[in-house]
Amino acid sequence: MDFAKYSKQTFESLIPGSPEMQRRVKELKDDVTLALHTATHTKFKEIVSALNLHGHSLVESAHSKVGEIDFTQIEHVDQHVFYLCCDTVISSGYRGTPGYTE
Repeated sequence: MDFAKYSKQTFESLIPGSPEMQRRVKELKDDVTLALHTATHTKFKEIVSALNLHGHSLVESAHSKVGEIDFTQIEHVDQHVFYLCCDTVISSGYRGTPGYTE
């Protein structure tokens, strides 16, 4: 992740509330989410593997995506008997962006 593009100096050079400011804040949130997803997904798969060694048969579902890791155990067609999910929520804001409060 290129932290320089999120420096204080960079943010302060942008007009509060401008489309560029809003875009930069969203990019930061997306970059952090992606970086955490990579690490979290690896650890989550280790946990699922350990559970599977204890009798489960969890597999990653097609619903998994960045920020939302979903594993499910299906024993019969369309019958989910067990699931384990991890949802990552990252928030970001800077003075003048929607949702920012002082």
